[in-house]
Amino acid sequence: MGGSEFGVGEGWRIYITHADDIGLAEKAKQMLAQVFPKAVFETHHLTPAFVTQGGPSCVAVQVIKSM
Repeated sequence: MGGSEFGVGEGWRIYITHADDIGLAEKAKQMLAQVFPKAVFETHHLTPAFVTQGGPSCVAVQVIKSM
């Protein structure tokens, strides 16, 4: 299955944020890159407020259309 079935491809950015678990974030990135190979990926740390809600190994994904 390719990203085009989901409407995500070239011109899209996928942000992967994590609660100090870069290994899990990179694993998520690798999995998503297989489905959405034309998207641009960025990895960042979550803020303390999100870590409090999501826990110590939380990983969040956000997809945004580039303008």
